[in-house]
Amino acid sequence: MGICLALRKRTGRGVQHGVAESTRAAPGKTGDIVRQVSQSGNYTPSPFFHPPILNHRGMVAMNGHGYNVQMVPTPYTAKQKKRPKLLSYKIPMSVRARVAYTLADLLSKRGLDMRIVFHDASVAALSQYGYLDRPEVSYSHIDGSDHFSVCEDGKALDFIQWMFQSPAYKLGQMGVDAVNDIFREEGIGYEFSPYVATEVPVDPPSYGKPMYGPGGGYRVEIQYPEATKKSNEWLHANTSMPALRLLSSAPIWKVANEEMLKAHEHFRRGDFPDAIHWAGKCLESVLQIICDKNGWSFVPDKSTLNPLLQACYKGGLFAAPYIDVIQKSSGEIRNAWSGHGKAKSAHGKATQAMAEHMLQITSAHVMLLAKMAGF
Repeated sequence: MGICLALRKRTGRGVQHGVAESTRAAPGKTGDIVRQVSQSGNYTPSPFFHPPILNHRGMVAMNGHGYNVQMVPTPYTAKQKKRPKLLSYKIPMSVRARVAYTLADLLSKRGLDMRIVFHDASVAALSQYGYLDRPEVSYSHIDGSDHFSVCEDGKALDFIQWMFQSPAYKLGQMGVDAVNDIFREEGIGYEFSPYVATEVPVDPPSYGKPMYGPGGGYRVEIQYPEATKKSNEWLHANTSMPALRLLSSAPIWKVANEEMLKAHEHFRRGDFPDAIHWAGKCLESVLQIICDKNGWSFVPDKSTLNPLLQACYKGGLFAAPYIDVIQKSSGEIRNAWSGHGKAKSAHGKATQAMAEHMLQITSAHVMLLAKMAGF
């Protein structure tokens, strides 16, 4: 049986069945509805929507004097529940239901309809697989509900990613935080990377007019969340996620962020040589960004790791021992098992443990280099 969602629209006149017109924005026109530019989920208030939600545990209510924060108390059973000691990579029906109902509740508080989000994710799934999984007996009339209930775990992660990409999804990082919290509470070994929406100036605007929005002269670029796999809760929380948050914090890191996300995606899918390769590419991109910032010369698009490290050393970013530390860890691992050394077999096959180690040390190097460079 699928996840039956009894979804309703909240309006100023009470709760009504139906679909809010503001959720019918065409793809690529999200700027007509709201200018969402921060990871926190906060945005410039728009007349199209009801007051924004601060986070998934409390919502903002409007009165004659401004906004009041209404915090929802934690249920008694949630306080008593102990988190699993070992991570699981199975996503049971109960966890999928929590994800669906939590996002539906958050959307409904903005007058938005989860059914549209499910429909958009279903279309993406059909485009990718050519079919939707279905249970033997179904009582759901919501597009994609049955598929999300019974599909394999990898497809469930795909479905959540596609929900975040729906034009009707207007929760930003807040919805991502809600899903990550559910996974953390349930001991699920996955976490979604940040949702980042950035205003990019358009110069000059078309025909002297803004593309959309009252401010004019900008477009919104979105880096959607992607599922990352964690095998150690502490290491993931203290190395991988801080690096991902840093790389998603500003447009300057865009290329490096995309490369790190590719590394995590390949790791999740079991392609360990490519996970190592893209982690190494990310590190090189970070070093190039630092060199650009400081005006240190290097050969664009041709610099491998060592010349970039030498440029940073000569510029005074770090002491000489760090050249060997970074080169002999990230650099030589990448050269031996992927990228430049993909055809080599003398060192054996890249394993999950090796790819995970590469992701962790690269994330640590990224954080160190960024701090040294003053980011």
